[in-house]
Amino acid sequence: MKKISFLFLCVFLIFGCKDSDSKKSAAAVAALDSEDPYLKMFTEFMMIDGKSVFRGVNFDMTEDEVKKIEHSYETSRENSSEKMQELFFEVDLSSELLDFADIRYSFDEKGLYFINVESYLTSPEKSKSFYKNLESYFNSAYGKGEYADDGFLEFETTKNGKKIQAAIKEVNIAPTEKDKGSYGFYLLYSLPK
Repeated sequence: MKKISFLFLCVFLIFGCKDSDSKKSAAAVAALDSEDPYLKMFTEFMMIDGKSVFRGVNFDMTEDEVKKIEHSYETSRENSSEKMQELFFEVDLSSELLDFADIRYSFDEKGLYFINVESYLTSPEKSKSFYKNLESYFNSAYGKGEYADDGFLEFETTKNGKKIQAAIKEVNIAPTEKDKGSYGFYLLYSLPK
């Protein structure tokens, strides 16, 4: 059943999308590994629709517009932000309490200009899966990425007439005798200055 749902989503995105951004997103979703046991967790978090940059959100949206979108998701909870002009949401990534992501949306007088995602996952397998899916999606939708000195894999594209930069990095720190280990990923979206 999962394969049929995933194939239906791919077919819908490929044939139901009319603009090039949507077609790139559809091709990127189709390039994902349908056998990946964590693919549903990835797609439900990213909310890839071909029209938005991330989770139904586009740059230059107002705080109220982004807040309305995030509040529409059952797995998303708004938290207090310590910064002015920033929305902070915690998103459940699975039914496990410790699989979650913190999303910070930053705004200026023109609207949304920066998205910072920091995730926490309960296993290295989930971390590797998420990162592999992020890398595959961005390579297909944004073009081949390049590694920066800080270890982030960086991408650039134009979406909805705006130049966009994105960067991803896997966190996969093995446990030691003293620490449990840390798993997850970083995901950044920005408008270049």
